[in-house]
Amino acid sequence: MSKEFSYTLGIDFGSQNIGIALIRHSNQNPNEPVYAGTLRVDTGGQEGLPTKVNDRKTARRMRRTQSTKKRRLRLLKDSLNSLGIAEEAVNSIVSFSKRRGYSWIKKDEGGYRKKKKEEEIFPFGVSRKAFLSSLEIEIEKFIPEEKREQVFQTCKNILDKEPEEDIRPARFDNRNPSKCRWDDGKGGCNNNVPAARNAVDMRLSQSFYVKLLPVFDSIENEILKREVCGKFDSYITDFCRLATKYQKLSETEKIDKEEEKKLNKEYSKKKSDFKTYLLSLEKTTEKKLIENLKKNFNDYYGKEIDNIVKKQQSGRVSFCREHSPVFIQYMLSHKAIPYKENIEDEDIKSRQQQILFSKIWRYVEARLLPLTNGKIDEIAVERNAFDLLAIPFEDKREMNEKKANELYWYGPRYGYNNDTRKMLFTEFDGYCCYCGEKFSESEFTEVEHILPRSKFGFDNYFNVVLACKECNAQKDNKTGLEFKPIHPKAYNAYCKYVDDREKQKLRHIFHTIKKGILNLLTKGYAKAETQLSIIGQNLLEATTTQRGPRPLARFLSQQISNACGTTPEIRLVNGRHTAVYRRLIFPDFDKLAEKLDVEKEATINHAIDAMLVAFQVPPYAWHERGFYDYKDYEYWAERVKNFAPKKDVDGFPEFSPPEPIVGFEKPSTANSRYYSIDILSTVWNRKHMATHKQEPYGMSNKKNTTKEGVPIRKEPASAVLKDILDFEKAKIESKKKLTEEEMQEKRKDNLRNYLERISNSILKEQLLSKLNGDSPFRTAAKGLIEWLQTSIKKTMKGNIFSSHPSSQIRKEYLEKFISADANDILMSPQTKIPPNVSIRMAVSPNMKGQINLKRRDKIRPDRFHHYMSQPNIKMKIIAYRADSSGAIDKQNPAIFDVMQSWQVLINKNNKKEKIIEDGNHVLNGRILSNGVKEKDFLKEWETELKKYLMVKAFKQWYRITQGNYLEYETGDGFFIRNFKDVKRERFRGILKVWRSPYNWLANS
Repeated sequence: MSKEFSYTLGIDFGSQNIGIALIRHSNQNPNEPVYAGTLRVDTGGQEGLPTKVNDRKTARRMRRTQSTKKRRLRLLKDSLNSLGIAEEAVNSIVSFSKRRGYSWIKKDEGGYRKKKKEEEIFPFGVSRKAFLSSLEIEIEKFIPEEKREQVFQTCKNILDKEPEEDIRPARFDNRNPSKCRWDDGKGGCNNNVPAARNAVDMRLSQSFYVKLLPVFDSIENEILKREVCGKFDSYITDFCRLATKYQKLSETEKIDKEEEKKLNKEYSKKKSDFKTYLLSLEKTTEKKLIENLKKNFNDYYGKEIDNIVKKQQSGRVSFCREHSPVFIQYMLSHKAIPYKENIEDEDIKSRQQQILFSKIWRYVEARLLPLTNGKIDEIAVERNAFDLLAIPFEDKREMNEKKANELYWYGPRYGYNNDTRKMLFTEFDGYCCYCGEKFSESEFTEVEHILPRSKFGFDNYFNVVLACKECNAQKDNKTGLEFKPIHPKAYNAYCKYVDDREKQKLRHIFHTIKKGILNLLTKGYAKAETQLSIIGQNLLEATTTQRGPRPLARFLSQQISNACGTTPEIRLVNGRHTAVYRRLIFPDFDKLAEKLDVEKEATINHAIDAMLVAFQVPPYAWHERGFYDYKDYEYWAERVKNFAPKKDVDGFPEFSPPEPIVGFEKPSTANSRYYSIDILSTVWNRKHMATHKQEPYGMSNKKNTTKEGVPIRKEPASAVLKDILDFEKAKIESKKKLTEEEMQEKRKDNLRNYLERISNSILKEQLLSKLNGDSPFRTAAKGLIEWLQTSIKKTMKGNIFSSHPSSQIRKEYLEKFISADANDILMSPQTKIPPNVSIRMAVSPNMKGQINLKRRDKIRPDRFHHYMSQPNIKMKIIAYRADSSGAIDKQNPAIFDVMQSWQVLINKNNKKEKIIEDGNHVLNGRILSNGVKEKDFLKEWETELKKYLMVKAFKQWYRITQGNYLEYETGDGFFIRNFKDVKRERFRGILKVWRSPYNWLANS
């Protein structure tokens, strides 16, 4: 590459998209566009990143919830047994407690969270007060009077743990890095770190030596220190042995109670010995340290050992086995820990961002670096306070587009022009947060940090408050709680401020978090400082590794350095300055933006902003501070205009981009030079191609549905009733014009097909018979109500409802329904029909092909669960035969679909047929959990597939999965985003299949 050229990569973050531009600089053309596009991030739907990641997150959360519930019930049972309660009474109380019944979302007498959405509210939820009251009554039935209070308190402590604060620390660090974080002076250690469950010795070592560091510091005799270290190592070895036993015990299907009791006794003895040894050090260490150990061992030190040895926590440790002991030595010597600063792929803790950053880098590497001959000199990003990566994806997805854009532009500092002092003075209305005295804005000189920067490098919105000069001086180097609690006057002023921001529609999620932090400090809880430190550390890590533009720039810089040997410089551009440059360089931008919005091409705006960020223009910061007069500004503005590239008739920058990759890069209809790219369109995770929904489906048979083989599931009766009524006014699409009578007959046919899906044959026949008279839709709806009321009335006679309050609410719902008037129910089915009343319905026939995953039940091997898969086609196999001359005929491909179950189907006349009739044949799919390992199944599947294709005289075949790029014999190409709407012609004349367009670019 000629030395006279340099390249800048510009990045602009939007609320859902990322603008990206490559600009070349030279003496003749200081800002010459080379490439401009918009990377679409949150495309939504089943293919979107948030959907894929959050589906798995939800599944993990469900497993954790079930695990927590089982653990608490086991603890409850063990605790009641230890009190000498009769086994029958214990079983009754545990059974009653399995269904606590109250909702965590309702905010009533004992609820904590505000109501989010109506559909999220548990319909049979009761208050904590009601549940605990009914639990007391249940205890009175089985427990002698002298033990009732003790039993009730035991149940309450286990089942009803109350948080001491209004907010819970966010789990930012929910995905620990898989690479060691130790900086070895050579770019950082690159060793993998073990999972926490496989590194009990490392976690115990760090816990013992770090948490007991004051004990070591107080021992002056070096020989004694070494003896203590040796004793600690001995205890660590014993605890590791016990942890292994606990892990093996937890992996057994049925836990041996005697074995568990024996192990718990051995563990308790070892923990007691360790405590005794610590207390024996009182002659060689400070008295107050021993008193602290004696007082807090069970609640703090002992609980930490329990968490490590017995609970087998998930996640990863921070350092590899080589550097873990070095870390401990550094801690004992009070040396600064050399943490690795460069952001690598594994260091990005958010799963969404890890995927997104790696995909952006792959795009830069494969698409943009070749345009620069392998060198990018500078990365320029707009320094936004809040962007699409500054909040969790799930929070953003719950907002509408307008709200998301407001969040992007309106951070908690919005309206103050980064004037922190003015913001704090307004937030607290001039009240000092420590003494509560009010002072004037002119007396405000210092910004107060709750956690002092000298002790904790956390300088963020959450850590700054208002303080008078006297309190600021007196607090000195103390933390907020060490000095004084937050004064109620200041807290109330902040609450009022947040309410005002709510009215102005400028309230930010950070306001809520800060309000919770201040509430902790106002109440002065004993554990508040520890919790605040956790919040501070989480938020510090969030700001250093999870904020969008800056870490992405550092990440790309590091990757480019590794790939090319030269490290690009990073330039941060203020978002306000970008707006000034836009007005000068593109004065007609507002009109242009309106045009783009009308044409649904507003994403080009991000690409243009990315260009502006990447342009090398005279800096604006000097003028923003007011150090200019009119003539200086006019001179500066003319210089900026001279750096602008040529523009076309529509006001767009004029440049010649490379040819787009068909199907991957979509040229804008407003201006074909700008490309739109779905950055997640190449498969970001191979498991993305083999996913299934968590909800299982029953499979129909001749007894319970009319269509054999169609999956069935329960549908709420209120939804079925509403669907029946909706058919009466449903729109009818037809190529020819229909009369009102013909349209009504069509609606009746549609209703008839809908009713055919009802699994219960008696109900189905009754409702179908209602279609012959007048008002068939309303008559069928009333018939459904009558059948439900009669059926429920019969079941209510012999049903004995539990004394549990949620059971009583269910009973009340059902009693009201069976005595309700049918006309009232028709008016409001969703409120009148109990939510627990459902009807078994066959799913829509066109969904049958998507439900092809079968899993064998572990308890009953003769029973199978069926799951819907997304996408339902795993891959396509395109096979060619030879023509009469012996040459391969690539104009007549045979197309095979490989389903998620690995069943192979052939496409014939727009229908899919089995290629092997034998249902047990390996090419007809795999049953999950049937005892056959996947690798063994796939080995046999590969052999049988190859044998089938050869027997059928196919000479050549290709496998195609989503994300592949097809190269044709003609020299053209096509990107397979997914298999939907891909025409047969696309599979003719294939020369080669590339895993992605990036692989094709690298070899073209």
